[in-house]
Amino acid sequence: MSIGLAPVGRTHQVLDRATDDIMALFLALNRELGITVLIVTHNPIIAACCPRRIAPIVTPTASSSRVQT
Repeated sequence: MSIGLAPVGRTHQVLDRATDDIMALFLALNRELGITVLIVTHNPIIAACCPRRIAPIVTPTASSSRVQT
């Protein structure tokens, strides 16, 4: 399942309420049923709601690490 939230034609207040409701549902599913929920976000407020967080590891791209011959 995928859920996307973006402020398109809606007020931020409505969007914030929807986000709160969805996060509460995800956390309840995880806590009560043991379901793993993967949330990918750039929003630090949403990330702070999650009990466990994984930060990306930034590595050089293949093109920047090529050896010149």
